[in-house]
Amino acid sequence: MKKSVGIIGANGYTGSELVRILAFHPKVELQFLFSRSNSGVKIFDIYPDLIGVCEDILTNEIHEVDILFLCLPQQESKKWFT
Repeated sequence: MKKSVGIIGANGYTGSELVRILAFHPKVELQFLFSRSNSGVKIFDIYPDLIGVCEDILTNEIHEVDILFLCLPQQESKKWFT
């Protein structure tokens, strides 16, 4: 059974590398790629090397997932839990 995954900060370097890794993982299904600043933009428009790897559109909506990755700077990640 595949795990549903969301990535907050998918438009940054760490997030984009995680997208690349998870796109090929057989037990993972990417549910959303969150970005406030680039909502509505396809991830490969920011990272052309993701063409053919992931065609998801960045969103500013969060959905329920099994696993949530925060790919944000430390101080930004902290804000999500305070």
